[in-house]
Amino acid sequence: MAVPQKQIQQLMKQGNISRAVKLCRRICRIKPGNPAAWEALSSVQIAAGDFAAAAKSFQRVVDLQPDNCTAYYNLAIACSRLERSRETMEHLQKVIELDPHYTPAIVLLAEYYRGDRNYPEAIQLLRAGAADNPDNIRINWLLGLCLQDTGELEPAAVFFSSACHLMRSCGQQPHDFYPTHDPELGDTFKYTSAHKLQHDIEQFEYLIRKGLLHAAFAEVVAGYREELAVHEKASGPMGIGPLSLAATAKIGDAYNRIVYKSSRGHDCDKPLNPAVDWQAVVADYQRNQPGMTYVDELLQPDALQELYEYCLESTVWYDFRHDGYVGAYANDGFDSPILFRIAEGLRTAMPELLRDHPVRYIWAYQYDQRLKGIGTHADSAAVNVNFWVTPDDANLDPDSGGLVVYRAEAPPDWDFDKYNNDVVAIQRFLEKENDGSMRIPYRRNRAVIFNSDLFHKTDSLHFRDGFENRRINITMLFGDRIGRN
Repeated sequence: MAVPQKQIQQLMKQGNISRAVKLCRRICRIKPGNPAAWEALSSVQIAAGDFAAAAKSFQRVVDLQPDNCTAYYNLAIACSRLERSRETMEHLQKVIELDPHYTPAIVLLAEYYRGDRNYPEAIQLLRAGAADNPDNIRINWLLGLCLQDTGELEPAAVFFSSACHLMRSCGQQPHDFYPTHDPELGDTFKYTSAHKLQHDIEQFEYLIRKGLLHAAFAEVVAGYREELAVHEKASGPMGIGPLSLAATAKIGDAYNRIVYKSSRGHDCDKPLNPAVDWQAVVADYQRNQPGMTYVDELLQPDALQELYEYCLESTVWYDFRHDGYVGAYANDGFDSPILFRIAEGLRTAMPELLRDHPVRYIWAYQYDQRLKGIGTHADSAAVNVNFWVTPDDANLDPDSGGLVVYRAEAPPDWDFDKYNNDVVAIQRFLEKENDGSMRIPYRRNRAVIFNSDLFHKTDSLHFRDGFENRRINITMLFGDRIGRN
């Protein structure tokens, strides 16, 4: 009896999964030695969400066809969904033993190695994968993460940059892999908001004024303005919605793409200010429990200006979910070597605080002057370093515009979603603790250093209009939230 693939597919299209399962089981009883029958059954079991049954069916396939790489990989996926990590890794290793070039297995096994902090195995596996498939976005991105985790920051930047260029170069076809921060948006090239469009318009006009984009790019800017009007009318400045079909045709090759990437900062080998008394900074952090301080004149003047202009010139501000600000991330385009040298320099300057805490995340946010900053939250790390690069004369209120750090740590049993997003629970907790806060006004080249468990928020913002006056903060998170969720 042949496997009636068309009948099975028809039942699946009709949503009649239970009948499809019964049909496949009947075929397997009649032809228990037919691997295609077990493959068909496993597929409908996956569709039914019965991963335990699917794993058993995939096991029958590999028993019948011990050289079937795809069956082993599917068995690994089923085990992964059942959170059977050891079995998942064993099956993935078998896939790679059978076919060392099986890219999906390489990527997934490397992710498991990274989760176990087995970085040597992960890096070795990914380097082999990159040699075979240098244009694979996920291999480049994951290799960058593993190198970053082990403190090899500048090599990590090379692979992050490769992944970003593969995904975001102008004219590239959209890919299905979006590794960083927008899973609910689904597609970074298809959704937008009015404040994101406004930011991009201002940045493009800035680049045209500086001669870094050709004046003919003004036609693309006009397309952005048309789409801005549509989104402002439909959902205000912060509402998220899909790009219109007209906008996709006019601005699709530029939207959330690498239109211009600045080379500024590449030659700044030692960006930290050598005059900073780092011992005094660490002492103040340790004295000011549960761990907070700030330092002025963080960077050398040339390095500060290079980094500021890198932020203004580089079209890497792809994240726009947040209220009133756009974000750029080191693993998605915001990857100037100066950033990684700053992180390395901080670890060297403050070994008592950062020796055991490699940098985990680097990002920057630009703020729309009409809107607000980031609400109260904590971060998933050991130590935060947050510094500002926009000139002081952009800030209309020298007593504000910076950061408010509360002297209350997120409870150890709170998970990321709760200490980052649960506004009501956070407010009640702070009222109960009533430990006060430290308010640090905005100053260019000022860094606020604090225990990542401490709740904090952006202070009130009053900045001048104009693209160059947007408040830019850069955040570096070091280490992990040890012993916590």
